[in-house]
Amino acid sequence: MTEFTDALSKCTNCSLEFLHLGYNKLGGFLPDSLGHLKNLKHLLLMGNSFLGSIPESIGNLSSLKEFYLSENGMKGTIPVSLGQLSSLVALDLKNNQWEGTITEAHLSNLTSLKDLSIVLTSLNITLFFNVSSDWIPPFKLTYLSLKNCQLGPGFPMWLRYQNELEYVAFCNNKISGTIPDWFLKLDLILYYLEISNNLLSGTVPNTIKFSPQAAVILNYNRFTGPLPVLSSNGVVSSARSEEEGCVTRVAAKRWSGFDSRRRGGLNLDSGLQQRLIHNLGLVGAKIRRLDFVGNKRRGIGRREEIGLGN
Repeated sequence: MTEFTDALSKCTNCSLEFLHLGYNKLGGFLPDSLGHLKNLKHLLLMGNSFLGSIPESIGNLSSLKEFYLSENGMKGTIPVSLGQLSSLVALDLKNNQWEGTITEAHLSNLTSLKDLSIVLTSLNITLFFNVSSDWIPPFKLTYLSLKNCQLGPGFPMWLRYQNELEYVAFCNNKISGTIPDWFLKLDLILYYLEISNNLLSGTVPNTIKFSPQAAVILNYNRFTGPLPVLSSNGVVSSARSEEEGCVTRVAAKRWSGFDSRRRGGLNLDSGLQQRLIHNLGLVGAKIRRLDFVGNKRRGIGRREEIGLGN
């Protein structure tokens, strides 16, 4: 990798804009010479075996729009210089074991950012967010996934300004308290919401809007009270990974009408089944799975998980 990028950086007037080296079994440390590829717009390095940290020189790639470094198992730091990439739209750093602290400086000039994914491979938290409660982000995200890194103890206040979100995933972030009213007033329409493996309490809000085929995962918190009322356009669906403690794969499908020929059903008496379907606003929808594991719901019976269909 080092020899390759060193050779490219020595080219006179190098005009390389797209570099895809994903899934090539590459290893070693990312070289500083990456920062010499000044015209690079797309850098895809996922699915390799790189080591260490992201080099500080990454901040020199002022034209960079996409940076994919997922699934490498890297164990190092994310440099502050990353926050200089004002053209960056997508940043995917999941499935690595990052260390250290993320501050406002790491995000200070990411004015074009839409997709942000930082997911650590281990439940052992080694990455901490230290952002002031009055910080106003320079970006408007549509996709946000932060797992196995500490955001808490409170709900991240900088989300107050993220009114374009469609996908939100928080898992094992040590977030406690209740879901704040200001989050509900963002008037989001989500197709994916995960707030699992945290310490959230109170009732589950029933005013969040969901798009068709939406997935909602709220397991392993301290929620009490009734299940949320969902739009009849959406179906709650989730899958849980015992190994990582967070949802890793979700297959959500919308089912219109009711097909009595398909096997499966609520393992509840018929009266309670009908009340549950009605209260969820899912009359006419075929539910495959509801997952509210590890909470303290009342009035649903003792089963921790209700599965429907195959």
